[in-house]
Amino acid sequence: MRSTILAPSLFDVPQKCSGEDLNQCVANFTWASIVLGLSFAFVCSWLPKQNTHPPTTETNLLANADNVWSLLVYPTLSVLSIINTKATYGSEPDHLGLVTPASHWFLIIYSSLSIIHIPISLLKEPKGKMTAYKYQMMMHHFLSLGTYVSVLYIGTLHFYSVAYGLCEICTMFLSNIFVLKMFQFPMPIQALNGILLWLSFVVFRILLFPYVYYLYASERAANLEKANTNIMLHVLNSATAFMLMILSLYWFIAITKGMIKTVKAGLQADPDEIVNDAQNEVDLSPKSKKAN
Repeated sequence: MRSTILAPSLFDVPQKCSGEDLNQCVANFTWASIVLGLSFAFVCSWLPKQNTHPPTTETNLLANADNVWSLLVYPTLSVLSIINTKATYGSEPDHLGLVTPASHWFLIIYSSLSIIHIPISLLKEPKGKMTAYKYQMMMHHFLSLGTYVSVLYIGTLHFYSVAYGLCEICTMFLSNIFVLKMFQFPMPIQALNGILLWLSFVVFRILLFPYVYYLYASERAANLEKANTNIMLHVLNSATAFMLMILSLYWFIAITKGMIKTVKAGLQADPDEIVNDAQNEVDLSPKSKKAN
């Protein structure tokens, strides 16, 4: 058994999070959770002191802090996903059991993020009320968490799970919509971000998810005897992939409408109207449609 149980293992990562390596995975997960939790607490303490629009109060603190915090978390996940995909795509005939430090830490950080983000999503306004946004986030978090923890435990499908994580590139632009509005950046910058969000959404969600699943299904068919040893993980992976596809198509409606309105307005539209229109379309905000 490893002796450095309490220290994070950055590069010498275990093949799977079970047996004698379970303690090391728990240590890595604990350290990731501590860093994520402390960073969110810092943002919550820092944000009310800033000049935001509207002012950050107890009512909107969690929602505003979550958007700013996302600017720290999702670039990290995107970089790890890019590193892993670039290093392993096309270089290995068998991706089913391929594990790298980047893939391990992506799954560890994402799993920790999901657990932390569940109560944040539930406590956002309106408190005590499940909006469409909250239902979508809960379904997303629980299914992704179940899949990623299983992937870590069994030590397979790292490549495909992390390749799906390339979608977090467009999450950065999505968070920017609210942060740029909050800090009242010039409208042309907000409009440019909206266009980049739309383009990245097409590439890293609408096109990415079916392509990665096609690669997975093709390799699984070619290695059926090996793949069948983890049938439950196959079911989880497939369910997560199809959930991501459906949610992405659903959210794409709002993003497309917001982008079209921005372009038609000649980059002079009221950013509040653009964001509110997108939120009202699919209830992406923590506010309910009725409240809007």
